[in-house]
Amino acid sequence: MTHRSRCNLQSTYIKIIHMKYLLFIFLLLTIAFSVDAQNCYTAGRNKGIANYNRAKYKEAFDCFTVTLYNCPDVPTNNDLQFWIKKCKDKLNSRSVSNTPIHSNLASGTVNAVLQEIASDMVYIEGSSFIMDCTSEDGIDCWGDETPSHSVTVSSFYMSKYEVTQKQWKAVMAANPSSFKGDDLPVESISWTDVQKFISKLNKLTGKKYRLPTKAEWEFASRGGTKSLGYKYSGGNDIDIVAWYGDNSSLQTHPVGQKSSNELGLYDMSPGFRQCL
Repeated sequence: MTHRSRCNLQSTYIKIIHMKYLLFIFLLLTIAFSVDAQNCYTAGRNKGIANYNRAKYKEAFDCFTVTLYNCPDVPTNNDLQFWIKKCKDKLNSRSVSNTPIHSNLASGTVNAVLQEIASDMVYIEGSSFIMDCTSEDGIDCWGDETPSHSVTVSSFYMSKYEVTQKQWKAVMAANPSSFKGDDLPVESISWTDVQKFISKLNKLTGKKYRLPTKAEWEFASRGGTKSLGYKYSGGNDIDIVAWYGDNSSLQTHPVGQKSSNELGLYDMSPGFRQCL
């Protein structure tokens, strides 16, 4: 139960909790997005304005939204919300039925959820790190985690929270979870279910969300370039940073209630009884 989940499912890392013979799978979405941190805002804004001037309002809307929520260099005094509103006005005015931007969605509530997913993404600067069993893990290392080795990951984005049931329902129009609650993490899902969710999410948003790789997960869990060398993700006291068998009452809890790690990511040290 150190920094990373111990279960590797088809080369992607997802959070797994096994409690009372139930398997709960929690996922964090990571956006596949190559970033020039110093020019992200300017490039995104200029591309959005260019699309707007060519009457490509949907493309412009996506550019401004992605820039606002995903670029690490957005200045406090920016006009992106102004441009986003202009795009919305143009899209609605040229539609006879005045449909929202995602015309195949049932209501504006779903659009708000999609925007929420984008705004929860945290920029993680890439670097090299020592992967698998390290000194802070102590005796908790598993046999397949040795020897430790150096790995380099590129910059990427990761959601600060697990995908919630509200977000899953907005995309999939269903909720398979055993413990019900909009702010609870979605669970009781398979890897195939996750791929369907990501595929639909990408079609709705025009972005490239995916599951994190094993290396990305561990790098982010350890705190990335801001790591303070904790045993668990965000501290040395597991009760402060994670829900597990001894403090969870054998049920899930709303995301983001425990302390975050150095990068502002929550629930990166899942407790579990057994990996299946």
